[in-house]
Amino acid sequence: MAELDGKVEVVGADGPVPFLDLFQGRDELVVYQHMWHDHAPHQGQCEGCTTTAWHMKDAVYLNARRVSYAVLTTGGWDEVAPYVEFMGYTEPWYSVRGLDAPIGGGDGPHPRLPA
Repeated sequence: MAELDGKVEVVGADGPVPFLDLFQGRDELVVYQHMWHDHAPHQGQCEGCTTTAWHMKDAVYLNARRVSYAVLTTGGWDEVAPYVEFMGYTEPWYSVRGLDAPIGGGDGPHPRLPA
């Protein structure tokens, strides 16, 4: 748990929104931080993150317990949106590009495995 300014804007499918909106009126929010490799093709994104995001098909169970779920990534929305569509992800995704921790920041993408 981290204290933050809920007015800080993240960018999603509907454009910029205050971070507080990710709660969707629920009591709690669970976020997954998806690592991002700028300018990489879809198959070049983090394999572990891609698999984890794929397994979260819907948050019905969480939502019924007043918990929202969202995926955050440091990728720019112009690259993230086509990836999300290509992968068929249904949960909300948001770019935190340019934001400081605890919402954004981090160490950047982790290294790729050699081919």
